[in-house]
Amino acid sequence: MLFMAIMSIFAYKNIPKEIFPPSQLDQITIRGGYVGASADILDKMAVKEIEDKLLTLSQIDTVYSTIQNGSFIIRARAEKWQFSRECAK
Repeated sequence: MLFMAIMSIFAYKNIPKEIFPPSQLDQITIRGGYVGASADILDKMAVKEIEDKLLTLSQIDTVYSTIQNGSFIIRARAEKWQFSRECAK
């Protein structure tokens, strides 16, 4: 029993751990909403600004938006790029 406990501690310390493992992304989806807001209001309040910020990223090719009363979805297509903590800021 003691042997198993020692081996499990040794194995746990030697297993590589990453909080944000590297991954390849080719699409980003952003969903949001505001209950009772019209599509025009959402476009002015949030969607236009988010689209503009996404288009400033050099890896983003195209941005598609769907706005309905109370909710929106923004999809940004990108060339494959490595996601890192720097992109999440």
